Amino acid sequence: MAHEIGSIPELIERLSRGPDLEGLVEYGSARSTDSTIEGDYDLLVVRSVETGPIESLHLFVGSVPVDVNVRSLGYLRGADRLTGFERAFVRGRVLLDVGGHVGPELDRLAQSGMAEDRTPAAAAIAGMRHGHRHALDKVRRRLHSAPVLADFLLHANILWLVQSYFAARGIAYPGEKAALGHLQSADPEIYHLIENFYAAEAREEKLRLSEALTSLVLAPVGGAWRTDEVLAFPNEGESIRRGAAEELLADLLG
Repeated sequence: MAHEIGSIPELIERLSRGPDLEGLVEYGSARSTDSTIEGDYDLLVVRSVETGPIESLHLFVGSVPVDVNVRSLGYLRGADRLTGFERAFVRGRVLLDVGGHVGPELDRLAQSGMAEDRTPAAAAIAGMRHGHRHALDKVRRRLHSAPVLADFLLHANILWLVQSYFAARGIAYPGEKAALGHLQSADPEIYHLIENFYAAEAREEKLRLSEALTSLVLAPVGGAWRTDEVLAFPNEGESIRRGAAEELLADLLG
């Protein structure tokens, strides 16, 4: 199928003639009318029938990678809210709405979805605070003895820090491009530290910038794991009262 479609407009036209179609919604930065698409193209296909076990298809149209997500109108109607990357649907542009039902359902989900409680769980907070400190400790001890590993960990940690920025603030991660755009406008101090990280040549400077980023990113959840702190991971869905970790350690030590 992918080799039979020469352009995004042709894909839209073919899908618009498909059986049981309720609507087509494009989302993300790329538009079907763009003369050049630098990234990928995202499309939601809404059908009147249930979609079965497959919820998305990924294909190339020419050289453009295309994500075709498939949902039924019943799925949208039955959802209280959309989570994860599905939240991008509600910000999409309706290209076709056969019965006039898709747009109103997306509007309803936009209203309910914005109220979603995304406060990070105690286990997720502990994971962020421990993980970023652990990554930097690994780098610090291998900065000169294992330079390739140190560079690898430093660069990998930047993406994780950006993801943690949104998680720590209870915001759905919007994808890499939108995440950087959000930081540039809403938190320029963090954005400029990331810019400086990629411009830095010295590994020591990259580590210093990473430590500064970690402090700012994790500020809402108590910062990175401290050297004077016993950090505990609770069971999923549970919280830990202050001092409980130290009490358990004392009990274990007798």
